[in-house]
Amino acid sequence: MLTFHEKREHLLTVLIRATSLSTAEKMVALALVFKLDSDGRSYLTLKDICSLASMTEKTARGAVRRLESKIGLEVDRSFKKYTYRFPQWRAL
Repeated sequence: MLTFHEKREHLLTVLIRATSLSTAEKMVALALVFKLDSDGRSYLTLKDICSLASMTEKTARGAVRRLESKIGLEVDRSFKKYTYRFPQWRAL
């Protein structure tokens, strides 16, 4: 069983090395990983993501949608602060 820090480091490495992801997608994914909790969830507003990733809301929204289809990012849109979860986290 990996520790939180080992899981986070692995996820960061995989995302940075992913050739199928654009720069915007990587920046959004890294922002989400930066704010992960111990269950592998991030609770960020779109403005938080934009601030961390240095991009516009339109670009961030598009990147999140593409991450959903490309890597299976799970997004719960039921609250103002969305919940993001990487399905890979559970497999580690």
